[in-house]
Amino acid sequence: MLLDPQRSFARANDMLPKSNQPMGMMSGVGQMGFVIVDRSGTIRVQRVDIQFGQHASQMLEILRVIQ
Repeated sequence: MLLDPQRSFARANDMLPKSNQPMGMMSGVGQMGFVIVDRSGTIRVQRVDIQFGQHASQMLEILRVIQ
């Protein structure tokens, strides 16, 4: 969980709501989702996912692969 009141992380990672996506009418929050960063600081996966809690196994598999 990331506290991002100025939405700077959401903006930098293209996770602000867009009108044609779920949560598109919500302008004051970043979209739910996840970003996986490798050890060198490179973003390997960025995904908007309103049900990301249900996809924990997918996140773990991505981590296993980039390890």
